[in-house]
Amino acid sequence: MRVARTLSGKHQLAVGPATAAIQTGVRVDNHSADPAHHGSRVAERRVDPALAREVAAAYLDAPARPDPLTAAAYARLVTESDGFFASLTSPDQPAPVHVVFSRCPVPYRDAGELIASVTGDRVLEVTTVAAEADRRHPLMDSGEGQAYDRFRAVHDILGHARLRLGFDRDGEFATWLSQERLHSPLARQALATELHGQHSVRWTTGEMAAPKAVLLDGTLLRRTRAGMRVRRGGSLASAVPRRGRGATAVAARNRASAAVAARSPVSGVSG
Repeated sequence: MRVARTLSGKHQLAVGPATAAIQTGVRVDNHSADPAHHGSRVAERRVDPALAREVAAAYLDAPARPDPLTAAAYARLVTESDGFFASLTSPDQPAPVHVVFSRCPVPYRDAGELIASVTGDRVLEVTTVAAEADRRHPLMDSGEGQAYDRFRAVHDILGHARLRLGFDRDGEFATWLSQERLHSPLARQALATELHGQHSVRWTTGEMAAPKAVLLDGTLLRRTRAGMRVRRGGSLASAVPRRGRGATAVAARNRASAAVAARSPVSGVSG
């Protein structure tokens, strides 16, 4: 059953990332903490489909054997996410968000309903990963209301609700670009896997990615962050410099595309 909206009053999302960062020790500059300043810029970027296929292939091919660096990155991500969660839900805030972890498989019809619930009613319902045995994370506690659930709640609040962006592939891409600015460099490595690696598998294969504790190649992620920029008139242009898109890069993307295609007959899925 969907959680009833019992909190009254219409508020803007008043708890900014800079406030939430106090409990994590993460330094956030004023521009990146301001959704009006940064959100409008990241929303102008779109996923580069070819690079998304490379990311998906890298995620799928990565061995599921966490090394010390991976473990440290995930530990840092958990610490920072828990700090954000505590700040966003604290009764000491002027308009805290009330988060409920439930076993309802689809608590919201769409992103618009989630955004309205968080920004208007200050309520967020999150389906716990504890309800699905195959969704448990190897390094993040997946018990009901534990680290993995709290991380997902923070993503919904600081990503989708704060920026008012949807669950489609471009919306998820933009929320990743914005949210990673709130984290330390170490935590960003794990965040990229969770927010861009998994979604890239979903976009390119049509299947949910099995949770993995891996770190994606930094060079690939730097190329991916550039995305496709929206030109005037609505057309798209690659933001990756031409010298980085030569025959070698094209060949690598073709190999990655073939690897992804071999896993699933579905392609080009958005959302």
